Amino acid sequence: MNEELKKSIVRIEVAGSRGTGFVVRFERRDPQSAHATVWVLTALHVVADLKRFRESGPPLMWRASTANVRLQPEVSGLPPREDVKGEVLSFKLSDKTVRTGLPDDWALLRYEGDVVAPTIPPLRLLRFEDACKRDQQVWSTFGYSEAQPQKGGTHFGEILLSKDDEIELYDVVAAAGSGGFVSGLSGAPCVFEGHVVGILVEALQKDRQSVHAKVYALPIERVAAACGLALAPGEQDFEADVRDALQNVTGTTLVRLAGSLNVPPMEEEDALRLHTARALILAPVAKLQDALDCCVGRLTGAVVDMVHCGKIEEASVAQVRGCHKFGSPKGIAAISTVELTARLLVLRALGDHMKMPYYYGYVKSGACDAKAWSSMVRRQIIGILRSSEDEFANDEDLSRAIIELYGKNHIIIGFQFNAWESPLDVIERYPKLHALAMLSPDQAGAFARAGYAIVCPLNELDKEVALMKSHKKWAHFAVPKS
Repeated sequence: MNEELKKSIVRIEVAGSRGTGFVVRFERRDPQSAHATVWVLTALHVVADLKRFRESGPPLMWRASTANVRLQPEVSGLPPREDVKGEVLSFKLSDKTVRTGLPDDWALLRYEGDVVAPTIPPLRLLRFEDACKRDQQVWSTFGYSEAQPQKGGTHFGEILLSKDDEIELYDVVAAAGSGGFVSGLSGAPCVFEGHVVGILVEALQKDRQSVHAKVYALPIERVAAACGLALAPGEQDFEADVRDALQNVTGTTLVRLAGSLNVPPMEEEDALRLHTARALILAPVAKLQDALDCCVGRLTGAVVDMVHCGKIEEASVAQVRGCHKFGSPKGIAAISTVELTARLLVLRALGDHMKMPYYYGYVKSGACDAKAWSSMVRRQIIGILRSSEDEFANDEDLSRAIIELYGKNHIIIGFQFNAWESPLDVIERYPKLHALAMLSPDQAGAFARAGYAIVCPLNELDKEVALMKSHKKWAHFAVPKS
């Protein structure tokens, strides 16, 4: 168990019994004030009579009116003395301060009042299925079992089985000797790859000792969905490619890069690299610029494109994807004036940078007449087909070649729209060709073309400027693709 993650795990005492919990949210509106709001997640049976609750239903059968939650000394800000065990917060237990989820065994406790600790970093939650899978999947936790009820101890082992309603775990510590003492671990986080994937709620025991070292956790997504807690994002477009591109980023460099993107610490470097790649794709442009210093000379131009793809609005991507896969809508009018935005929009829609040369072209031109546009679009298509001019006697031959080669998929041709002369008619003349017209904001209201969808790839145009600057900075240091 990483020391940083332990800081958010707490000891819970209720009416003489003991359990574990962990902070999932911490808010302090005024940095100068001690007043804060803290949310702690634990097992419901730690704070309530679960059997009577299930039999009788609400109102809840609380074990006591308060739960004393003790923070780690390192977090509380109190002096490190032997007699100081950490700051204690008294949580009032009532229907107004506790959220529960029967039949699932979990409780979200809310505390509002003075807190000495300057901040308590909430643990990040992740659906187990969205994590990086390996042959042996090691979990860990920290909790206040009977073996170490005051100081707390680390438990770890292997994830044996994951189902919709439970995660089955093998606890190496509980397997020691004739069976370890695990009472008190209830409510502790099941941590995998630096994220909480479940809450410990049950263990096989006989005479208060572990049997077969079996422990069970409630999948965290069941809790998150019920009480509005945010899950860390799952797999993203281009995630595997970006992860592979970071293979030569190791050791302290990888840790520094992960830290700049707020990725939690992890023991496994492969897992840290995966979640760092995911964070790169999702990071705001400003964060990307901060992360650049860690990656100079380590990423190719294609990866630079893929990292910036995550900034494009999904609604716009869906429209372009429809054009490519189904030919509907007939074309796209994007409120953007930059070729980079067009490229990222199509790349995100394709989901594979290797496909770009076969499905996307951009026609660059100033004020062209219809004949010039026709010639330029034709050359663009021939380039995409990897052919030469002398292979096609006329447009009919070129159209047949497109149909034969592309089957169900469609080609996207981007260009800067001009209301006086544009290649819209030329592009629509060819089968399986669809226009991506880049419009300035003042053209959007006047643009009218049957079957076209008008989209805004970046939602706000000032984001486009920041995106261009970030991409240019990254691309300047990109390694040429071998």
